[in-house]
Amino acid sequence: MGFFKGLDPTKFPIDTSVSFHPDKIFLLQSALGLNTETRVIDCSETEAPDGLAYPLPEDFRAQVEAFAQKNKDKARPVYVLKRKAWYSMDLAFADQDGNRLASLSGSLFKLGTRTVTFPEGSPHSAHDIESQLIAPGRSEEVFVKDSNPFFWDMVESKGALYKLVDEKRVLIALFAAKHGYTKDWVLLLNSAELDEVVAIATFMMFLNRVD
Repeated sequence: MGFFKGLDPTKFPIDTSVSFHPDKIFLLQSALGLNTETRVIDCSETEAPDGLAYPLPEDFRAQVEAFAQKNKDKARPVYVLKRKAWYSMDLAFADQDGNRLASLSGSLFKLGTRTVTFPEGSPHSAHDIESQLIAPGRSEEVFVKDSNPFFWDMVESKGALYKLVDEKRVLIALFAAKHGYTKDWVLLLNSAELDEVVAIATFMMFLNRVD
């Protein structure tokens, strides 16, 4: 993983010839702050507009949150992430039936690095995943799945996930919140490019990093 930590995503141009077509839209409730539980609501019924690019339009972010609020009585989270205490750096990632999908962990002795551990035989990833800061003082993080680097990046309350393909960055996810300190975050993902459990897990580590 050391080689990938040294990768600088700004050295790879964004491939503007590839359009972003999200098929999954999630609202992560209580993803930030002194919380012990994050609920992931599937809002994919909200149709994403064509031609989306970074940054995610504010009106669409608000539309997704309004959809979740309108349907809150019948909306059941598809995923739940829990920690034993608000100060814990470890989270248990489960589906709506309580089945463990992954474990997220970090360490004060290894700042800038977090790990997603998957059960044996997981359909979401055949190997554990480390997410690391590109370099001290930088906003980007990198992780590798199946030998392919992915980059999370954020400016204030909006950001993106890129996949490195043929020495270019391809946009595969957008995310946004009303403010950088807001607890609830909207995530749009092209799940054909990355498993949604891996995307949500690494996104949570990216949002809650300690460095």
